[in-house]
Amino acid sequence: MQQRKGKYERVATEEHEDGEIRAEDERMAERERRKKIWVDRLNWMSVKAHASFWVVAASSVIYYTNFFRVIWEHPNVNYLFFRLGLMGLGINIAIIFYLSIYLPYIARVEEEWDIYCPRVIPVATVVGISNSICFSVALWPVWGWVTLIILAVLFMGLMMTAHFLPSGFLGTVLISAIFFGASYTVHIIPHEGLWHKNAI
Repeated sequence: MQQRKGKYERVATEEHEDGEIRAEDERMAERERRKKIWVDRLNWMSVKAHASFWVVAASSVIYYTNFFRVIWEHPNVNYLFFRLGLMGLGINIAIIFYLSIYLPYIARVEEEWDIYCPRVIPVATVVGISNSICFSVALWPVWGWVTLIILAVLFMGLMMTAHFLPSGFLGTVLISAIFFGASYTVHIIPHEGLWHKNAI
């Protein structure tokens, strides 16, 4: 009987230790869950802060340079390359609407882009690079090497705007409205631009 009692005591001890291990595992899992929540929150805040920086920077550049008035009215703009850039920009806008609106909402295509139309993204990439070159050449006589910084900041600001817009059809429409609506800043900004070179 004494041996059986010792056996019961060992079983009870093992069950108690197993219970402590499980409790410790649960506490560790809870700590990991809370840690993950805070990491996710910090990452979200970091992304939003980063996006906000670029949006504010782009808005400041538009205001300081009165970008849209200058590109349309400044006599030093190389309008051959400017028109080529506009043509490429129109192609890319059409591609964006094709991928984000026509395929999912009109054609009801559920396949991934790289499967249904694998050549579209490479074409858009090539056109986008060509656009950047054309606009840089077109606006270089106006702002010089600063043109590269201006175009880069405006591009990043437009891309980062998507972080504050809903996804899907509505988001695409809103970012397009922001893109085209920015051109109306020429009627709001009270100066003719503070950074460009004087007309030759």
